[in-house]
Amino acid sequence: MKIKTNQTLPYEEYSVEECQTIFNDRYNNRTFRMSHAKLLATAMKNGNFIDETVISFYKGQLDDGQHRMFACILAQRPFRGYVRRHDNPHLFATYDCGAKRSNADTLSVENKKNTKTLASALKVLESIHRKQGLKHGVGGVTVRIEPYEVMEVYAKYPDIDCSASIVRSHYKHFKYPTGSATALHYLLRKREIGVQNTEGLDSPLADKFMIEHLMKGYGLYEGHPCSTFRAYAQKCLGKEVPGIDRLTHQQMVHGGIMTWNKWVKGKTMRRIKIPNVTELPKILLP
Repeated sequence: MKIKTNQTLPYEEYSVEECQTIFNDRYNNRTFRMSHAKLLATAMKNGNFIDETVISFYKGQLDDGQHRMFACILAQRPFRGYVRRHDNPHLFATYDCGAKRSNADTLSVENKKNTKTLASALKVLESIHRKQGLKHGVGGVTVRIEPYEVMEVYAKYPDIDCSASIVRSHYKHFKYPTGSATALHYLLRKREIGVQNTEGLDSPLADKFMIEHLMKGYGLYEGHPCSTFRAYAQKCLGKEVPGIDRLTHQQMVHGGIMTWNKWVKGKTMRRIKIPNVTELPKILLP
């Protein structure tokens, strides 16, 4: 073992009132989960919480430890523990990498919305654009994105928030896997508009296809491509297709593009068979 530094973290105690102030003034953090805070509070009340944890402050604001701080408020007892103070805005993304912290947590800190859907969509898109491709099996994603790199990946897909918002807003109509549904709309929207950065630009065809037909099921009839795909997706989600227990990301994106290509060319589609391949079809335009 080689000792690099002799620095030690101070061990501090905060009253319940101080905990409340610290919690109220905390830095942008991952989504607060009351259920987790209550579990910690119960452990504190039962004497099962050991006061040896580390909390962190970024420029004087709590950026790691919000659940423990609120648990102390619920349990009406002081917080005791080690305190790290720093001025690195990127430090949060490396905490508990691959364990407690998720990509959605990091996106939340950056004030993004629909963070779970965004995190899933980014993995789908990265799988599509890397040589491994999107696989047919359950899950199907072939890449791992760590919390400390998710914002760099997010920057590669301008205006993906628009697609995530559309999918989440209409999810109640048809429960497609939101990550791959977002990726599908993003790919169609980008192809329709024809430029890399689609922010602020309209994509009436992609929006109508996704919202009115795929999600809401409006204006469909027998042989309509979206009607056929919805029926196929429903069977997958209902575990009615032999060997399939859900609609996979590959089926959503590949099948969605197949459906779009028929629809945009004004053709009917009475059945659909999605091939077990990683390469996606070319997206056609009218």
